[in-house]
Amino acid sequence: MYFSYSIIGKLQWGRENKKNILTSIVAISSLLTSSFINAESCTAIYSPSTGRLHIPSVAIEGDTSGTTFWANLDQLKGTNLFELLEFDVNPNNLACYSPTTVGETIDNSLQDGDDKDLYTITSPSDAGGGYMTVSVTFYDPDATPGLIIMGANAPEDGSTILAGSSSGTDHPQTHTVLFEAAASQSYKVEVNRFFGAKTYPLNYTLTWSFTSNVDCYEPNNTVGTASKISLDDTIEAYVLAGYVDNTNYLYSGAERTDDWYQITLDKESNLTFELLQTPSNFRMNMELWHEDHSILTLAAATAETDGALINLNMGTYQPGNYFLKLEQFNTYEDEKVAGFPEKPVPDHYNTPYKFRIISSN
Repeated sequence: MYFSYSIIGKLQWGRENKKNILTSIVAISSLLTSSFINAESCTAIYSPSTGRLHIPSVAIEGDTSGTTFWANLDQLKGTNLFELLEFDVNPNNLACYSPTTVGETIDNSLQDGDDKDLYTITSPSDAGGGYMTVSVTFYDPDATPGLIIMGANAPEDGSTILAGSSSGTDHPQTHTVLFEAAASQSYKVEVNRFFGAKTYPLNYTLTWSFTSNVDCYEPNNTVGTASKISLDDTIEAYVLAGYVDNTNYLYSGAERTDDWYQITLDKESNLTFELLQTPSNFRMNMELWHEDHSILTLAAATAETDGALINLNMGTYQPGNYFLKLEQFNTYEDEKVAGFPEKPVPDHYNTPYKFRIISSN
């Protein structure tokens, strides 16, 4: 049986090398004044049956970056001292990266009915990507604007992501679209006259903005780039693949729709996967693989419906490295919004998924 309590103590380690431990003893409910890592009042998880202590978050004294570390310790028999087995940086913390705000407002005009203006917009390098919002407004009550979103090399390669107009809506002079954007990707935006306009030049305003989704585990689209995570920690990330290069569609099973994570077992452990939160428009799928990826899937589960959670006991496994793959099971229908607000912002644009892998011996 596991229980939580507060630990007041410090871990001593080598500042010059985070993974070169100099002293590996921590005393519960005591203060070691010669140490560097402060674990005051952090919530820890202790197993009396195994003597294993898991500290999910400790910080370096005086460090204002927000970086935290996790640690696993084993109790020294017959004492209240613990030997430090392993620790590493928590990837999902404030030091990951700050979301980038980028966008532009452009005033221009079309000179005649056949005129088309082409613009390039670029997403920042935020690893988790995000989504673009593009809107155009015509200042002629008889004119209806059209927008075409294309890949970086368009229009030569014909890679149209989405195309449409505000015709038939309650706001015929303004057309707004949204689409998933990968990190550091350029897209072409074409403004055209879809209908109407009796006089020229036809004045308009084009606005675009990028909304970042901070995902501290990206890039992790392949087993080779899997993000290391700690057992029992809650992981939060986004299901945003984003358009890349000149691909004009996304599909379930595409490499960039996958999220891979790595766990390491130092002893035989029984593992349970819990999907704690998921976007309401996605049906999530998980698979557990051995480090030899040629071996068949060890465990797998798919949510029953969109927005449903998963709780799966995956079985008992020997020490070693294991890989978890998460993806959304159903086809990608919400990677773009061809007309807003007639179609609302998809839930996965702003809602992350959360999961954890619980271990027991």
